[in-house]
Formats: sequence, structure tokens, C-alpha cells
Amino acid sequence: MLKISLQIFLLVFICHTYAQKKDVHIIELLPNDTETVMDCDFYIAEIIDNRIIKSNIGIAQKGLMNRKVLSDFSKDFGREILDYLETITPKDSSKQALTLRINQLLISEHTGAFKETGKAVVRLDVLIKNDDAYGKLGSFSDLKTKNSMDVTRKHDDRIRAVLKHCLMQFDSLEWSSIEAKSIDVTKPKVAKILNADIQQGFFETYMELANNNPDNQVNFEVQNRSTERKLHLKDTENNDKIVDFAYYDGKDLYLNAASYSGERHYIKTERFDQFLIFSDVFVNDDNVAGMSMAFGVLGVLASSERQTVMFDLNSGQFFPMARTKMRLILKEDYPDLYKKFKRDSRNHTLIKEILQTLYHEKGKEAFRALVRM
Repeated sequence: MLKISLQIFLLVFICHTYAQKKDVHIIELLPNDTETVMDCDFYIAEIIDNRIIKSNIGIAQKGLMNRKVLSDFSKDFGREILDYLETITPKDSSKQALTLRINQLLISEHTGAFKETGKAVVRLDVLIKNDDAYGKLGSFSDLKTKNSMDVTRKHDDRIRAVLKHCLMQFDSLEWSSIEAKSIDVTKPKVAKILNADIQQGFFETYMELANNNPDNQVNFEVQNRSTERKLHLKDTENNDKIVDFAYYDGKDLYLNAASYSGERHYIKTERFDQFLIFSDVFVNDDNVAGMSMAFGVLGVLASSERQTVMFDLNSGQFFPMARTKMRLILKEDYPDLYKKFKRDSRNHTLIKEILQTLYHEKGKEAFRALVRM
């Protein structure tokens, strides 16, 4: 009887998980009934999708139980945004054509006792294109929140509002006199950082890290160092925490936790083959509830448990070495290592030693395949 009950429970769990993955809240930015045409000397001709996670744009809540589901646009990400922007910056041959590189765009919802709060956040760069080369004119961000009894239906309004506000910030500058900073917008087949000495400074996004192209003109201070592993860095010019993807101080490379948990500290990493390895609280990207905060600052952490995580410098993907994954790797083929792992499965130093042993025993390519499984 117990066996049958367990089988029924497992079947229900699998069906529920599958339904969650299939049930996506669709958002459309057109028709545009809220944002008007801008009085400006430019129009947006191109969108570059520079998000780390491209499979969704955050979470919405559905039904009486506020079931969390992933959200996405009805069209291709770049097409949806460009179609909207053409309604507020219509194409005009007498104006300057510009490109937007979207580094982050996320929505979320939070349910309180008597109200819901809907949020939308965007981080983007305004670029100018000359032939096949791009120059950055500036970086902009915005966050919009709204409280009501039902915020799900108005995510489109908030997304339009944050995009337009960033363009208004840009338009308020004397942008025609700005000297554009040359940037790479495409990742080479093999990340340049793998075959060169890393340059000191801040890397705004993974693309800059892959191309080993930092910004070393940031005025900052170490706000506090809570542990040897963690840095809290403050932009003294803008009086806010720095949200760039990574920072290299000339000795150690740090990743911004905002990329994987919503926290805003920098975590110290170690180089391991073509990976960076570190230990921190990590919101798994198949945790639907966590998707609203991963790669942004829209929520609170779903878990306080630290994990060993590997970041692939060549693909820009995170691979948490969760206990279930380590069991799959070790149990059958490496029983002695598995026994060691079982005794202290939360010990980052031990996990790192086990991974190093696997690397030397299996070889480079087989080890990389294990990490990515």
C-alpha cells in the first residue's frame, strides 16, 4: 500500500512540475495605449539581447492560489521590444539610428496581506553603430513598482514605462557630443579571457568578461568586506552599489551575486580549467519561484544554503554542483569518492578536491561534459 501511495505521489509531483514548465504567462507590448511618441533626435533601429538567461522574463502569479509561473513575450524578445519602441521613436531618416543592448529585463510579483506588488526592472546600454563596429554612449536602468489587488494584467505597462524612462534619461544628455566607447557585442568562439592575462577593472556584463574588455575608470570604494570571500563595492560617483557582472582587482576575480541570487555582493572565485569555482547561496534556474530574483534585485532569497557553483567562462553559464548531481556523477563509477562526499556533502573544500580528482582522472573534455550535465 505504501509503495502504491509513493508511486501516486511521484506521478502527481511529476505532472505538477511538467504543468508548471508548460504554463507560461504571455506578455504583449502592443498595442501601445500608454506611452506617447518622444520628441527626440534619434530612433531605435536594433535590439541586442545580452541577457544571461534568455528563456523567460521573470514570473507572474495565476489563479486564486497565486501560482507562480514563468513569463515571456509573445514574440522573439528583440522583435517584441523593437515593435514597441517604433511606436515611441518612429523610424526617421533625418534622425540618428541607435541600438539598445538589453542586459536585463525582468518582472516579478509579490503578494502581501491586502495587496500585490508588481515590479519591472531594466538595465540597458545605448549604442551607436558605424559599419560593423559599436560604440557605447551610456548605460541606464530603471525600476517601476505598482501596488494593486491584481498586478498581473499591468506588467506590459511597467515594461513599457521602464524602457521609455531609460530613453528619456539618455535624451536628457547632450548625447551627440559624447565620445562613444568601443565595445564588442559578440562573443568569439573561444572567449578571449581564456587565452590572455585578465585585465584589471570592472566588467559590465559577461560579454565584456569574455572579451577581456574591462572598464577601469569606475570610482569606487570597498563598503565592507563581510568575509574574506565577499566584497561590497560602492560606486562613489552615483552613491550606489556597483551592479557590474564581475570585478578583477589584479589578483582575484569576483562575480556579482546579483547574477545568480539577487544579492548585491561580489564573491571571490578560483580558476579551474575554463571554469570559475565558488561557494555561495545560489537560486537554481529551474526553481520557478526563484526566477524573479535570479539575475536581478527583484526579490528575497529562496534559500540560505550555500552551494558549490562552477561558471563556464566560455559559455557564460552557471552550473551548480548540487548534491543530487554529485551523487549521479560519483555513486556508480567512483564509490570511494562518493563515500567521502556523503560524509560531508556541504563542504566546499572537499567538493573542490573531488572535482580536481575527477578532472585529472577523466581528462579535460570528459570533465567538462560532467560539469555541464
